[in-house]
Amino acid sequence: MEKLAYVLIFIGAIFWVFSIFAMQGRWQAQLLAALILMVGIMIAHVWEELFREKK
Repeated sequence: MEKLAYVLIFIGAIFWVFSIFAMQGRWQAQLLAALILMVGIMIAHVWEELFREKK
């Protein structure tokens, strides 16, 4: 699950840069990239909170 989060964050970041340069900064593509990034960050955060070792 942790790898899924990192892959989503990476894909979202690459898609965001692609949307700026190749799609002339269309807001729909940037919104989709932001959604992908948010989902990846939320998965990473939830995974860390649920399964980190208690000290």
